Amino acid sequence: MINIIIIIIIIKIIIITIIIIIIIIIIIIIIIIIIIIIIIIIIIIMIIIIKIIIIIIIIIIIIIIIIIIIIIIIIIIIIIIIIIIVIIIIIIDDDDDDDDKKKKKKKKKKKKKKKKKKKKKKKKKKKKKKKKKKKLRKLKKKKKKKKKKKKKKKKKKKKKKKKKTKKKKKTRRRRRRRRRRRRRRRRRRRGEGEGEGEGEGEGEEEEEEEEEEEEEEEEEEEEEEGDSSSSSSSSSGSSSSSSSSSSSSSSSSSSS
Repeated sequence: MINIIIIIIIIKIIIITIIIIIIIIIIIIIIIIIIIIIIIIIIIIMIIIIKIIIIIIIIIIIIIIIIIIIIIIIIIIIIIIIIIIVIIIIIIDDDDDDDDKKKKKKKKKKKKKKKKKKKKKKKKKKKKKKKKKKKLRKLKKKKKKKKKKKKKKKKKKKKKKKKKTKKKKKTRRRRRRRRRRRRRRRRRRRGEGEGEGEGEGEGEEEEEEEEEEEEEEEEEEEEEEGDSSSSSSSSSGSSSSSSSSSSSSSSSSSSS
């Protein structure tokens, strides 16, 4: 009996182990399946991501190409515009050159006309100048004649003035001489009435008085010369005559 129980227990243990092994195997299979599924999903996702990346790269490349094309087109357009502008400028310059040539021709014609006009004006001016010169010569001749006449008249007037001044000066000199003579006579009479010693003292006083009179006469003559500045020659003559008269008076005083 004991053997049977042991066998039953062993059988039961074997069965339990088998069941456990089966369960473990099932679990392992399930795990493997799950892992395979996950790997497949990951692979699929990676493929999708790669495709997306490739698409994005392609899109970026396309955009870059489009931008490059647009830039090239813009550059070509700018070059074309520049070429057109240059051509227009060249055409305008040609037109301007033509216009300049025409203007130059017109200016030359105008200059020629102006030169002709200037020549005509110069000729007219020369004629006018000649006429003016003739007139001026005539006027100068007339003026010279008038001046000569005026000079003659002035000379006549000066001669008359000289004569008058000479007469006046002569009368003045005569009066002075008379006065001096009278004074000398008076002094002599006084000297004769008094003694010889007193006569000598008076003689010295008389000489001093005579010198003072001569100085006064010279001052009067200088004033007369300033008044008669127009007749310089006559004044020089009068000064010489006054000096001679003063010398004669001094000699007469010394003799007295």
